[in-house]
Amino acid sequence: MILPYKLATTKDQLTSRGGLLAIAQLMDSVSLAERVDQHFPKPQSNRGFSPSAYIRTLILMLHEGGCHLDDVRHLAEDSALRNVLGLDIMPRASSIGAWLRKMGNSPGADKAWEAVNKALLQVALHQVKKVTLDIDATEVVANKADAQWTYNKNKGYMPMVGHIAETGQIVACDFRQGNAAPAKENFEFIKQCQKALPHGCSVGALRIDAAGYQTRINKTASLKIAIPAASSGVLRDFFPTGPAAFEIHNAASGGEYNPQRFNTAMNNTSIMPFVRP
Repeated sequence: MILPYKLATTKDQLTSRGGLLAIAQLMDSVSLAERVDQHFPKPQSNRGFSPSAYIRTLILMLHEGGCHLDDVRHLAEDSALRNVLGLDIMPRASSIGAWLRKMGNSPGADKAWEAVNKALLQVALHQVKKVTLDIDATEVVANKADAQWTYNKNKGYMPMVGHIAETGQIVACDFRQGNAAPAKENFEFIKQCQKALPHGCSVGALRIDAAGYQTRINKTASLKIAIPAASSGVLRDFFPTGPAAFEIHNAASGGEYNPQRFNTAMNNTSIMPFVRP
């Protein structure tokens, strides 16, 4: 049996990175380049790259699967992709590294990142008034000279990252050394995330691991707080309906035991079961 197909040659340019077109279209639709260039310092030379050129290249490189700055060469060598996206000139890995180090030492860079990210959050959240904040320390393994040992016995860093549970977007990040305690300044980081949200939106619920079992966090009246706890034999015997966790009741709920809410939370194990201590 002869299959019904023919082979032919072509001089058309081909790319295996067609999926990046959707990412590029999304960046254009939210006016990312204009927002970045508005808030970040402009190049000191008229021959320098605009801030948006660095950000755009980094986003495309990461979505392409790159994890090192040198992976930007995969995009630079893809002439078909560059022609479609209009990437006539792209910064090299050395230029991107120099720009990132410059931004890391710039006192106003944090405000620029926050302003751009706040605008992107607004695009996704629209008129949402309350969001659920997930915060956790995220290990980054690195062989840098100044990297410290983490509790997982790896050399690297342990930045604190805050996500919006409903959308998966990052609200804020606090870069920390690998040997930083996971419980360090969690309350301050929650306030940083609140400040980074768009106008009119606030943190309505907080999900955090046992490192967040702190008095200042538990007494935050405006938050509903969920802190998962490791399941023990005693808890499994007492609460056989699901894995154990603690829901901290604060001034907002009066600290009173509510059987109906308790049973509802326990039965809703697909989201997160709660157990009152």
